[in-house]
Amino acid sequence: MLHSWRQNFGGETLECILADETGGKIHASCKRSQMFRVQRGLPIGEWRFVENFTVSRASGQYRPTNLRYKMTISGETVISKSDLQNNNHFLDLASYEDIIEEN
Repeated sequence: MLHSWRQNFGGETLECILADETGGKIHASCKRSQMFRVQRGLPIGEWRFVENFTVSRASGQYRPTNLRYKMTISGETVISKSDLQNNNHFLDLASYEDIIEEN
């Protein structure tokens, strides 16, 4: 997990940004009932395998990644340890021009 935050729109959720070993990032979310399990299972900066999740089209005015899809973590999602070691933070800042063009 690269980053996480709580959101309170329409019920409390844990939102996070996950990355794969190639640097691809996806916005992931879980409901309050899964929040503490996910926070324990996906510590920031640690690599994990995540299985049995759903993927849907990202919606809303703000998308924290460029990917048009969002991952939803549920009670059926399995999180397990990984041997992968990679200290890259996968920081990808938008240029000023891109921000201005979006508005």
